[in-house]
Amino acid sequence: MFSQATSIFFDTDVLEIVEALIKIFEKFFLEDLLFQHFLKVKFYFGFILGMAFRSLVPIFSRGFSRSRLNVILVKDYPLVGFEGQIVNVKPGYAERFLIPNNIAVYNFPGTHERLFPDWDETQVTKKREQIELRNFVAKLDTMSIEIKKPASTTNPTFLRETLRVKDIVDQARSSLNLDLTGQNVKIVEAIDRFGNFVVNIEDYRSERFDRKFTFRLRVSVKKEAPKQQRLEQSKTETAKTSA
Repeated sequence: MFSQATSIFFDTDVLEIVEALIKIFEKFFLEDLLFQHFLKVKFYFGFILGMAFRSLVPIFSRGFSRSRLNVILVKDYPLVGFEGQIVNVKPGYAERFLIPNNIAVYNFPGTHERLFPDWDETQVTKKREQIELRNFVAKLDTMSIEIKKPASTTNPTFLRETLRVKDIVDQARSSLNLDLTGQNVKIVEAIDRFGNFVVNIEDYRSERFDRKFTFRLRVSVKKEAPKQQRLEQSKTETAKTSA
């Protein structure tokens, strides 16, 4: 088109030169446009990459270099540890709770020696044992068992047979894992009817704490289902299991 339009004014040699110049101009112009697009793409790509890097750096730094933090407990806090212990916790838990509430301080070099010059690990062991003992005693005071016995044929509110010490010992061993003996169980009054009762447990020896305990055990005596009903329940449970 250009050569035809200009052929009236220029001879063939001039037209060839002009067309060559136009091709060179178009080539460099297109390359310049491509270069500009490349610069734009490179800029945006670098910007996005930089923003992503800025966002990921704190995450990776927390995840690797500060995934856990050593702090020194300056008071007993049994959920974490005891006074004088160096514990390893999450940074957020330390910086938002333990340190602001004066439960712990940062474990800087020399801080532990300055705060606890006479530190002894056996102190922690004793405190831990005391807490375990206290929890065990509290658990003893809330222990209870349930015993099912058949009813009397003449009066359904009474047991067919008076509750025996052996019944209590066997149930306490199976359900509470208490290694009781007949000498430990003290029944003040005979238990001959259904209901809730309390029996005294005396001189129960715990191997864990190497000492004896006296506490009260709650006993719930309930009516045992008739034999035919127990058989039907057993068949139903067996059918459900096989299905």
